[in-house]
Amino acid sequence: MRPSTATALASVVIGAILVPVAAAAMARHQVSASDWASMELFTRDVLSRHPPLTGAWSRYGWAHPGPLAYVALAVPYRLFGGDGRAMQLAALLVNGTAMGAAAWLLRRRGDAAFVVGLVALAATAWSLPSLAVADYWNITLAVFPLFLTIVACWCRLVGDRAAGLVAVGAFALTLQAHVGMGLVVAPLAVVTLVTCVVRASAGGATDERRRARRGIALGAALALVLFLPVALDAARHWPGNAWRLVDWSLTNDEVAVGWSRAARAVGRATSLTGLVEPGVPSFVTVTEPIGLGFGPGAVLVLLVAAGAVSWRRGWRDELLLSASLLLTWAAALSATASIRGPFLAWLLSWMAPVTWLSWGAIGLVGSRMVASRAVAAALGHRARSAGRAAAAGAVALWLVLAISYVGDTSGGATVFADEAATIEAFTDAAAPAVGDGPVRIELAGDPEVAGPLQAALVNALDARGAQPRVAQQFVLQFGRHRVDDGPIPVLLIRDEPVIAPAPVGAEILAVADPLSAADRAEVDDLTARLDDLLRSDDATDDVRALLDTAFADMVLMADPTPAVRAASDDLGRLAELRGGGRNGRRLVLYLVP
Repeated sequence: MRPSTATALASVVIGAILVPVAAAAMARHQVSASDWASMELFTRDVLSRHPPLTGAWSRYGWAHPGPLAYVALAVPYRLFGGDGRAMQLAALLVNGTAMGAAAWLLRRRGDAAFVVGLVALAATAWSLPSLAVADYWNITLAVFPLFLTIVACWCRLVGDRAAGLVAVGAFALTLQAHVGMGLVVAPLAVVTLVTCVVRASAGGATDERRRARRGIALGAALALVLFLPVALDAARHWPGNAWRLVDWSLTNDEVAVGWSRAARAVGRATSLTGLVEPGVPSFVTVTEPIGLGFGPGAVLVLLVAAGAVSWRRGWRDELLLSASLLLTWAAALSATASIRGPFLAWLLSWMAPVTWLSWGAIGLVGSRMVASRAVAAALGHRARSAGRAAAAGAVALWLVLAISYVGDTSGGATVFADEAATIEAFTDAAAPAVGDGPVRIELAGDPEVAGPLQAALVNALDARGAQPRVAQQFVLQFGRHRVDDGPIPVLLIRDEPVIAPAPVGAEILAVADPLSAADRAEVDDLTARLDDLLRSDDATDDVRALLDTAFADMVLMADPTPAVRAASDDLGRLAELRGGGRNGRRLVLYLVP
């Protein structure tokens, strides 16, 4: 394949992934909330007097290892306008760069590797949630750098020195963006490093050893630069975030996912069902046993077979690729088994790139078999036809994925799109009330409801030049320079299942209520009467808390008394009213002097 043809093909494939998402991002209004607001806040900090030294925060009291994701986003974020949409476009640019680097390295490995690699790229994008290529959440942002890490490590193992620095940068970005994603490719990165060191120390031409050692030195220098913030954090805030992460990993008492559930997840990812239904069949938390699909482990069996064929025929590149992916699957199994706390579906975001690269490796060996002399001699002219058919099949698969992908992105919704109006209304109300002085932003009520708005308000006020501050407990989420527990004015975001009295001396700045005035009055009345009924029946707090949700009628499943059963119509009506959005809870912004 001529270089111009390869460049055009890569541009078409990558463009088909990025352009629909870019168009969707430009057509939608994006306002950052929750973790996305924290990502935007720290990205803005990169070019400030307080550059971040750690990565995205974790609810377990540590942050991911480093700020490289923020650094990668920082310049395009500023160039594209410095708002939520700019963050999406910056994420697109980061992912597009990773895709382009992977395509460039694969092109250096030959036409077959190049074509199957492009199909794997397209399939990976298709497997992700809609608009994920523009998602700047840290774990989603690590997906294509993880893809690139595997490709670059394989290319370096087969002797491509240019891939060495790419592997270092891609692995550093993957690990610093999300430590769990980094652990999936860490063994491959270590094996690649050790192999390079051994080769540089072995006998051979002096010039060859000198070039190998220079490559290792450059890679080490790049790694030191990329991980310098980790060392600075340890020096300034001893023992530092990295130690907190390691200490938590060794001493926490959270329940691990375990090998059995991890094996089921890997079995599902490597099944034939994964070709048409990638990922795991779960929205948020994997609570039920994961269905194994049809032919669990098929990918692993075919990878082993591909490796065996490559070994017998002396195909070194294909053998190393198969071995690299088998090692990555083993690391993914171990990393999944060690997940602590809730088994959240997005912690399996590594599945798409690893699965499709594995199918690519299998396809690469298959194409080599078809093109081999022995097969060509046996099939005669049919070998050439089979090759054309395989190429046509790959193009057809890519077209199907592209069409499906464009359809998904055109109908996708941005994160927290339904809260954009609330965030902007709260920001518009708060900005003139607080002026230029520091103001602490606190929350009350359910943190799952008020927390995303707290992060959004901190980020939005900071973007407008105000001085938002937070309590010490939020230091990882918003940065040390924003912590202030002193006697300063407070903006309180309170989640209210029913209308409640304002705090003493507080002024209401804004209210976001998903219910109409009439529905609010009915909800508050029903909630009060039903709560009195449950209290008189000595219902537990957990049962009474259902009244504040769209599952109010589930009270009837908690061994109800005759009096509670008699109120079934009221419970059903309450559940209906609260099912319209945010469980019928209102958010109120107070200014507390």
